[in-house]
Amino acid sequence: FAERALPTRSDAPGSARLDGLPDLPDGSRKMLRELAARHPLGWTQRQLGNLLGYAHTKSTYRTYRSRLTARDLITVAGNDVFITEAGLELVGDAVPESPTDHAAAMAIWRAKLPAGSYAMLEAVAVAGPDGLTEEEMAERSGYDRETSTYRTYRSRLSSNGLVTIEGGTVRATDILFPEGQD
Repeated sequence: FAERALPTRSDAPGSARLDGLPDLPDGSRKMLRELAARHPLGWTQRQLGNLLGYAHTKSTYRTYRSRLTARDLITVAGNDVFITEAGLELVGDAVPESPTDHAAAMAIWRAKLPAGSYAMLEAVAVAGPDGLTEEEMAERSGYDRETSTYRTYRSRLSSNGLVTIEGGTVRATDILFPEGQD
């Protein structure tokens, strides 16, 4: 799957409304579209930043987010970010297609994660709801569990809410299975 592209149709009413706001930076527009695609769910700050290519802790991300919250186009509830009704109205039908199945959800993260993190994610997702032990995840993705590289890649998965790790077992989260896990 190729990286999911945001629509660029200038004839879409939402696109025209967004383009008619010259003081709204492109990053804020991208943020709105990404949140609209996930509506009624939201993303965590870290997930949204990674999907947009911005570190959620840096000023660029915070500026884009601030411009949208000041206009009541998004809300931030704890660590989660959601689009508001006003934001949805502004986006109109310029909403990117939301993933409707596991393959589409994985394609989004393949484009956003380092190859090593993605290899781990793929191994865990293929294992199904029972998950894998950390040792099995390391083996199946080709990494030594004792290395800092392994720990960094594993951390990216858990901090993005893509896996849970409990008692040494790694499981893929529901975010990767829009249609539900078997």
